[in-house]
Amino acid sequence: MKKTLSIILFFVLILYSFSPSLATNDNIYEQSANILKEAGVLKEMRLEEKLKRQDMVVLISRLYKEEEIAKNHKGKHGFEDIQDKFYDPYIAWSVNKGLIEGFSENTFGYDNFVKVQEFQTVLLRALDFKEEAANWNRVPDIFQSLKLMEGISAKPKDNINRGLMAQMTVNALNHTLRGSSITLAQKLDIVISEPFIVNGTPLVEKNTFKFEGSVSNIELLKLGLKLVSENDKEEIVYDIELDSNGKFVVEISNLKPGKYEYRFISENKMTKIESFTILSPNIDKVEKF
Repeated sequence: MKKTLSIILFFVLILYSFSPSLATNDNIYEQSANILKEAGVLKEMRLEEKLKRQDMVVLISRLYKEEEIAKNHKGKHGFEDIQDKFYDPYIAWSVNKGLIEGFSENTFGYDNFVKVQEFQTVLLRALDFKEEAANWNRVPDIFQSLKLMEGISAKPKDNINRGLMAQMTVNALNHTLRGSSITLAQKLDIVISEPFIVNGTPLVEKNTFKFEGSVSNIELLKLGLKLVSENDKEEIVYDIELDSNGKFVVEISNLKPGKYEYRFISENKMTKIESFTILSPNIDKVEKF
């Protein structure tokens, strides 16, 4: 009976040895945000911070590389609820550009958090799907049909944070304009860097972690490794040597028993966090749960 319990426990631990981390969305948001930061759209990250409507307009002006034009715009917007004059020219610019509409003729929705459906509407307008954007009730379905919500599980009425905004924006930048073969990124002269993907197979044997894999268009690669069962332990970063074809083998031995998280890093890019478990050498001595 003791032996049976030990075998069951062993396979349960193996099952969870390579469970993906819940930080996946955070990683995607960060990579998308880095793209927007390189493009001058984001000055700071603050990815968990919810986005307000007036700040969305400023970010859109940067996306169009027209912030100086927007901040000095002389037109009027007609909204009566703007509480900070700083935003007046930006909002007037966005209205004139056909990108932003208010909640009503006189109400912009100042200080309201941006909803997913609202930002979908703005991005559809940017992609020249203006007729589709005018059909408010169908906007979420249209956005989905264009595959602009790939990898995103947010609901239409959810508030968006800066991280989600970044991912939705990058998805839109990679999409072609309505009736055109060029992407929004090409129209706005924004360079979208290649996604950072590490292909390979992890292997855990006794107290050793080994990963044999490959990368493309990467010159510098590192492995970040952390023992998560010890909260005071910092991530240890290992340099990885790549051959001329981008292939590599990294092997870390003499690891303590416990759950580890690892990720691959290349400059300001990183893969999603994955995990594995180093089993105790005394696993066959377990007598009870």
